[in-house]
Amino acid sequence: MNQDAHLARDMAKADLEKQERFVYEERRKRDMELAEVRKEAEERRMQHERIERRLVSDAFFVKCAEFVGARKSLGCFQNLLFACRLEVR
Repeated sequence: MNQDAHLARDMAKADLEKQERFVYEERRKRDMELAEVRKEAEERRMQHERIERRLVSDAFFVKCAEFVGARKSLGCFQNLLFACRLEVR
């Protein structure tokens, strides 16, 4: 009887250790997948911010170019920036 109890205890202990290893491995896999998804989301967010900044910048320069309009003597980029700064103020 005592030997059966020890055997049952050892089997239960081995089963518990197996389940704990399984849970640990599954959690590790989920954490790695989550980290990868977060990394991809952060990369996409940064890419969208760069695109948005570029669009805002392009819109600003288009507005400046419209301001300069027919004044072709201001063909130089520096003069265009100067003209844009005048408009912004």
